[in-house]
Amino acid sequence: MAQRTGITDREVQATKPGEWLWEAIGDGCSLGLRVTPNGVKTFVFRYRFDRQAKRMKVGRYGDRPGEMSLKEARSKALALAAVVATGSHYDHFGGVAH
Repeated sequence: MAQRTGITDREVQATKPGEWLWEAIGDGCSLGLRVTPNGVKTFVFRYRFDRQAKRMKVGRYGDRPGEMSLKEARSKALALAAVVATGSHYDHFGGVAH
């Protein structure tokens, strides 16, 4: 699957179940959108840490409480990329691991 230079809101809305979209956000990190078979759209942050590929959920796409826009997901992914650039990463419990 090719890296994207930028996901658009229109692409997010048009993405079908089982599809993925990716965009590079710098220094080997990327923001992705995964669509489950039942149509749930989830943003994913992908990065490398200690030579291992890592992936973590950023949030669910939508405009309901607890969901986020593409702009919000991109902002959160950029913040996560900044943490990775310092040599740390987020563990599965949401805290920073060194």
